[in-house]
Amino acid sequence: LLSINELSRIALERCDTSVCAVKTMGTLAEEYGFYGEYSDNPSKPGYGGSSEALIIADKFQHVWIFHILTGAHNSGAVWAAQRLGDDQFTIVPNTFVIRTLNLTDSANYLASSNVHSFAYAQGWASPSEPFDFTAAYGFAAPASNKPLYGGRRMWRAYDVVVPSLGLDPDVGFHARVPTYPLSVKPDTLVSPATIVRIFSDYYQNTSYDLTKGMAAGPFHDPARYSYAKGVQGAWERSISIHRMVHSFVLQTRPNMADAIGGVAWYAQGVPADSVYFPISCGQTTLPTVFNQAIRSKFDTESTWWAFQFTTNWAHLRYDLIHHEIQVQRIKYTTLARELQQSTEATCRSRNLSTSDCVALVESAYNEFIVTTTNAWWQFAWRLVSSFNAGYEFFNESATGGRSIGYPADWANQTEYVLYPQHYHPPAQVAAEENRTAAMDPDTGVLSIVVGGSSAQLEAFYLPSGFLLGFVCGTMSLSLVVAAVALVSRVRQEVSSTKSTPSKEAVVSKDCKVELAFNVVEVEAV
Repeated sequence: LLSINELSRIALERCDTSVCAVKTMGTLAEEYGFYGEYSDNPSKPGYGGSSEALIIADKFQHVWIFHILTGAHNSGAVWAAQRLGDDQFTIVPNTFVIRTLNLTDSANYLASSNVHSFAYAQGWASPSEPFDFTAAYGFAAPASNKPLYGGRRMWRAYDVVVPSLGLDPDVGFHARVPTYPLSVKPDTLVSPATIVRIFSDYYQNTSYDLTKGMAAGPFHDPARYSYAKGVQGAWERSISIHRMVHSFVLQTRPNMADAIGGVAWYAQGVPADSVYFPISCGQTTLPTVFNQAIRSKFDTESTWWAFQFTTNWAHLRYDLIHHEIQVQRIKYTTLARELQQSTEATCRSRNLSTSDCVALVESAYNEFIVTTTNAWWQFAWRLVSSFNAGYEFFNESATGGRSIGYPADWANQTEYVLYPQHYHPPAQVAAEENRTAAMDPDTGVLSIVVGGSSAQLEAFYLPSGFLLGFVCGTMSLSLVVAAVALVSRVRQEVSSTKSTPSKEAVVSKDCKVELAFNVVEVEAV
């Protein structure tokens, strides 16, 4: 009868503490039955898709880890819960993580009455060995990608908050062989910004960075779409992934009124590309744009679609467009945090009642959602006009754009450097191309073509400027030779004229300028 969605709603309606939520959800699931989101048939849920895991927190700073799955005969439920230490940090990455259960310590451990017996009956655990909840109920069929699917994310989150541990990123998470701790003590204080950073992670600057390698394409895109049919393999599963619909960080502050102290930082779309908006526990309304989203219908009045659109546009040229998105994301994230601080400061300075403070906060937060959504759409349209057709455009001037091309490291691994592989011109065309390429001043190459049926091409690589000097020198030498030859001829003519005067000498004055000049020179001798 009950899925994790219904159980969560009921717990939120009835409970003020996390332990109340654990007991309420567990008891109802045992009585009315639990089915998982991925169960093929909710009326008879299978065990493969019948489990869920939650982290539950309250205003008293108590945090519980809650695990649940379908019970015996595909009915009822099996569940367990463990309280997290006050100075501890944990991550639950699509897997059970609770192991030992000390049910005599009800302040820190809770479970269904059948938690041991059902596992023993199924042969998933032995009464002669220490009971391990994850080993009993979290077993998965052996596969090379399973241990790393959750294990790599577990390592990454722990490495962010407590790098001093130096956990091994490659051992993976294993149900029956513990490799990572249930929780860790952070090296420094953890804030909502820390969790946002973890949610936005795709292993940047690690050996598993999804913006690196051939699979990232020419533009270093971390998105990995599902699997390749008929090919054995898998992709790294990062924390921020392309198919995420939303994410949120819950902030509790027991020193403030419930309606103000509890804040949900909520992001629409992919965490790495989205802004986390503050929503107060006391709010009773949200803007239409924030609630309005149908995945199969594009909607420019939707906050979700605004972020979804820019994320998808970024795949055209991820390295450049994602940078633009980050500039805007940082800007509005900063504004969101400043808004929270300023509105709460106003409540204090004006000594507002809780209800008046909630009204102020709700109005400010909702207005921020609307204005940011509108601004994000304007930003989206700027991306469309700036990045398209393989260009980046800045303005309408003659130099207002640039071809952004491909990175050399990627092009060097493609057919680009092999082109043309399939080019076989006729012999006449090849000969013409050889003659045309005989001189190449740009590269300083002198080519000599020897014609005939067995034409050969010899190339000599010369210093820059050699060809120009060679040509100019050859032309100058030709002029000198011509001048000498002409002077010699004129001398002969003058000599002939002195011995036998005739009208021919007069005619010579009507010759070209060059000849007249030479005649004058000769006469001066």
